[in-house]
Amino acid sequence: MRMHRLTVSVFLLSCLFLFPLSFVGCGGDPVAEGFKKSNRLNMQKIANAYRMFASINNNMGPENEEEFKEFLRSDDRIAYRLGLTSLDLDNLDGYFTSEADEEPFVVLYGQKIDPALDYSALVFDKTGVDGMRRIALACSEIIEVTDKKKYERILAGNIQVKDVPAHVFGGPIDESAEEQGDE
Repeated sequence: MRMHRLTVSVFLLSCLFLFPLSFVGCGGDPVAEGFKKSNRLNMQKIANAYRMFASINNNMGPENEEEFKEFLRSDDRIAYRLGLTSLDLDNLDGYFTSEADEEPFVVLYGQKIDPALDYSALVFDKTGVDGMRRIALACSEIIEVTDKKKYERILAGNIQVKDVPAHVFGGPIDESAEEQGDE
């Protein structure tokens, strides 16, 4: 009986010490890792912050940069989420500049973000590099555009399903859904 108690005690102590270790160093927190991945670039941080604004403003984005920045600096409802994006409010102006072309982003202000279609284009490289410009979508994805007409169409607010990577929709895209061409 005494041996049985000792065995059970050793087992329980082992579980007490080893169970927490199973969570340490084995890949980390997948949610935190997802946030890090979707907030690597300035344009992703701005697009995600834009979505935060819309999420508490009837799905409408800010009307202009001043309103957007004031919201980010002063709205306590988003402080925790801003921390997850690693957006430092002391350096807020720097996030509105592209790492690629070192120019201020073009942001489509006043956009309605439809939660069911959160592939809306929000943040654009102004000039880009070597003919390629990036566009951050509301879903944290970035698309790269080399075709000037396509870039201008998306900048005008006319993004199409075929412009968005298939994995955003969970699989291949049905190209027949939209027949408008770029060329």
